[in-house]
Amino acid sequence: MIGFSLVIPYDTIPSNATNHFQREPMKAQLTLLILFFLIVSCRNDEKICHLTGFIENAPDTTTLFLADWEKETLLDSFQIINGILDYKFPLTCAKKFYLHNKRNQYPFRDQKFLWLEPSEIIINGDFEYLRNLKIKGSLSQTEFENYNLLADNAIKQNNELKASDNRM
Repeated sequence: MIGFSLVIPYDTIPSNATNHFQREPMKAQLTLLILFFLIVSCRNDEKICHLTGFIENAPDTTTLFLADWEKETLLDSFQIINGILDYKFPLTCAKKFYLHNKRNQYPFRDQKFLWLEPSEIIINGDFEYLRNLKIKGSLSQTEFENYNLLADNAIKQNNELKASDNRM
């Protein structure tokens, strides 16, 4: 095996080239340092879901119940005071929940299925129609709502096609 190395005497390199070689490692170090600080400052070891918002028409002090959809168990209950919702709980990943009031009689009025994740989530709406609550800050909820909209449209189109086939 034959090998060779190219050796260029330092004094034959133009002065602007040496400055370039000296600056490149500094740029790389500075970039790595900035990246490190961004990662450390954005890292959140706490996995907390923080629910905030305003619930219209809620009695002065009322309770909402949050149940785990998968385990079919009550996770917790929390108070809404003067319509203001402020509740935190530990959550490691996106998960489906079931929110309902004490009455919990009618699915169209007293219940809301929602996807929560460790983030700041804003819930606004009318206490009399929990199903219509607006959820902001949960990417999983947004995807769920978009999927439901597509599925509802597909079902509607399918029903229209069936109806037109029956007429012929």
